[in-house]
Amino acid sequence: MAEAHSLKKYLLGFDIRARQEAYPADFWLDSRREEYLLKPSVKWPLSVDDMVWPSVFAYKEFRPMVEVQDAVVTTFDREKDLGLDLSEIVELYTQNGGKNGVPIAIELLSHQQAEGEVMTYRDAKGIDFGFYVTTPSPRELPAGSTFIGYDIADGGQLSGLSNCGYLPEETTTLGKEWAPRLNEFGLLSALEDAIRFKSLTDKRVIEQAPFWIYALYRLNGMG
Repeated sequence: MAEAHSLKKYLLGFDIRARQEAYPADFWLDSRREEYLLKPSVKWPLSVDDMVWPSVFAYKEFRPMVEVQDAVVTTFDREKDLGLDLSEIVELYTQNGGKNGVPIAIELLSHQQAEGEVMTYRDAKGIDFGFYVTTPSPRELPAGSTFIGYDIADGGQLSGLSNCGYLPEETTTLGKEWAPRLNEFGLLSALEDAIRFKSLTDKRVIEQAPFWIYALYRLNGMG
């Protein structure tokens, strides 16, 4: 698909996410699975969205959705600072007693060119917004990074794949086509599918549009 080859890649930064055993099993009750997942059988849903896959970092200005074992409270700016320096967040986590978290990298894929350190966009109501695409450290994916999957989320990383509820009829119709395309973590494995699902979500959840394609990578040997 020619469209896939023209996508620009922006390494947004890093995070440490909670392992499956570090947050309550009832975080994903059957009722939530049926409403938010097109593949409810996924045992461990992962996402760029930390309301789907919790971060080990708690922010003083935000109340976390769920208590996470080994959580570290930080004063970093949640939307700008945390995650720009990989060595810094790993040190912050380990020096405060954290262990066994899952270090990840988050990459944005877009046809749009960033304007300096900001990716700007106009929402469905014609209001202009933007989010940071500041260059992190390191500037490239660390060697040995393992691709986890593609997520579709808005500029604030609200997942349109696993955190924008589906109506029962959508679960049936969309689930039939898309569930087989989701991997064991409920993410898309093929970029062509991610491009199509982004377009679908822009129309389905117009109040949060536009949506973006994010790639998630696990950083091996660091946690």
